[in-house]
Amino acid sequence: MTFFVKKGTIIMYNYVLKRIFMKKNLLDERLFACAEFVRNQSVLADIGTDHAYLPVSLILDGKIDFALACDINAKPLEKAKETALKYGVEKQVSFRLCDGLNDIKEDEFSDLAVAGMGGEMIAKILDNCPYIKNEKYNLILQPMSKANILRKYLCENGFEILQEKAVISNRKIYSVINARFSGEVRESDLLFEYLGALQNKSDENAIAYKKKIKKSLVKKAKGILSADSENEQAKLILETAEKIEIQGEEK
Repeated sequence: MTFFVKKGTIIMYNYVLKRIFMKKNLLDERLFACAEFVRNQSVLADIGTDHAYLPVSLILDGKIDFALACDINAKPLEKAKETALKYGVEKQVSFRLCDGLNDIKEDEFSDLAVAGMGGEMIAKILDNCPYIKNEKYNLILQPMSKANILRKYLCENGFEILQEKAVISNRKIYSVINARFSGEVRESDLLFEYLGALQNKSDENAIAYKKKIKKSLVKKAKGILSADSENEQAKLILETAEKIEIQGEEK
């Protein structure tokens, strides 16, 4: 059987394959999960953009048409410009040298990504931007450490965690949080602070995340209790660790 394909169709097919290849090579598992939480046809502000892999990939994928690539340092921003130029999307990215959301106007974006930094720093960036407390913004947050501090901040400042995903990148496990301001201030408990929306998930990565947190909490509590057997905070931490249910693990 012989197939006849128009030249234009072949060119378009090769173009699509090229863009898929570009996307896969730009994003690690962390950023790929972040990309999944970005809304279709939104305008993304990527804080701490580094090489601008996330916004460039989303533009190549056709999920968004425009993005702000923001970084506090000039050198990473130059790398971001090189990435956008390399993939031919430089006219679809606005490059901003700024600290967090400083100098970014509230009507310039709809989705916010803050990835690759500690939970404390992400909380600080949000706290320094009063207008982010608006339900119109879709937040994609990826803490490299101290995710518990970020979750606590979100709860106590009227943000709701809509969904959360555990991912493994470079043999380390992280959480990617999708949140939005609801105005409802909630008191968080230790279990939620350490697991968030992952506590009821049973996929392979979520189980690995729970095991990591449980092991860390037990180690922390026992370390304190070895020096002070009556330490109430350590007892609470140990109780929290014991509440973590891991599917397939014998009780």
